[in-house]
Amino acid sequence: MSSISLLSFQCDAGRFECSVSALRWVCEEKLSFRYQFCSWEEHRVRLSATTYMPAGPLLNITVTAGKMEEVHLPHWICVDHNSKMSDNFAVLHFDTCGDVWRKVSEVTRCHVKLLQPTFSLISVAFWRRIGFPVKVFYDVLIYMKKHQAALTLHVYLVPPDESRKQNLEKTENSCGSVRIIKPDPDRSMQLGDHYSLTTDKTDAMIQPSRRELRDDSNNSFEVFIRNADSDFLLRLESGKTTIWTCTIYKENYLSTDPTPGPSGANQQKNVPTEESYPTQESVPTEDSVLAEESYPTQESVPTEESYPTEESVPAEKKLFLVRTEFIGRVSDDVLNQLLDKLLEHRIINDGEMQSIRTKAKADKAREVIDTVRRKGTKPSSLLIAVLRELDLCLSKVLKLS
Repeated sequence: MSSISLLSFQCDAGRFECSVSALRWVCEEKLSFRYQFCSWEEHRVRLSATTYMPAGPLLNITVTAGKMEEVHLPHWICVDHNSKMSDNFAVLHFDTCGDVWRKVSEVTRCHVKLLQPTFSLISVAFWRRIGFPVKVFYDVLIYMKKHQAALTLHVYLVPPDESRKQNLEKTENSCGSVRIIKPDPDRSMQLGDHYSLTTDKTDAMIQPSRRELRDDSNNSFEVFIRNADSDFLLRLESGKTTIWTCTIYKENYLSTDPTPGPSGANQQKNVPTEESYPTQESVPTEDSVLAEESYPTQESVPTEESYPTEESVPAEKKLFLVRTEFIGRVSDDVLNQLLDKLLEHRIINDGEMQSIRTKAKADKAREVIDTVRRKGTKPSSLLIAVLRELDLCLSKVLKLS
């Protein structure tokens, strides 16, 4: 997609989630609205005058018809279920007449709930108290540039803020760099702690050797390898704790194919990395800040995007090209429904289904897509068709619709 900074939706009454941004909403009548990702930078000075920090993407939401009963705004704070952390969250409205703070109705693992919302520039903020550590879930973005035999990687630790990612994308693309897509960390990081990026490539040079994780910085490392000609490992560490690892395959940087290797180098077009959550019909309960509720993904996807696919590309190749994105985005509930459909159509047998179903979400997603694509074109085409039926938004993000 060329840009996802502006999204438009139309829906009937119900509970919905946008697969692109993880924004959720509840409406009791037909609803039309649009929203845009905005940069925190021009508003950060106003926020710095308070004891709060940005805790979610800054969104400009406009309802054009109907009314939202609830909005669930995404956040990137690691919520401790043993604390009263929900008291530290607030929703901030930026307005020309003055900033407005609203108390949240509920905090879950990845969202805050706001009842009877009104909209302007809106985001989640978090009260950063002195002496209390703040843990966050940040993404890792990797951009590479090849100079004959030499390889340069820029590795960023950033919040899942689409506006910031878009700005990084533009900067890196203007220098001729392309993104290597790899899974994001499963573990949280602590603001103020120092992190090091290491590699098993003995001749690699990495600058800086370590850096403090900040919420107002892109937290970047540069990796330079003079004679890059083989696979190598990247590892993010804090002290003796490993936060994240990934393998950079030589196909990721030597091939002219824009998506070579197991995870591929890809000229990213502003597709955010996001967690996927189980789809349920129920509205969240109030008894736990960690009970992350889930809504059916919105069938009415951004109206301006259609994401055509090339009919000449075999289905198994299409699945290979979106493999990493699929693993990171698909929800556990959709995976279980996919398994039922694949068994029903005899693409997999009972043994395969039971073996896959017991795995953790990422491993389950990996097994589903790899098992099916290895079986050939017809099974792969069926998986694409079933995924389109179960999660149209995700299919469009993956350009499989």
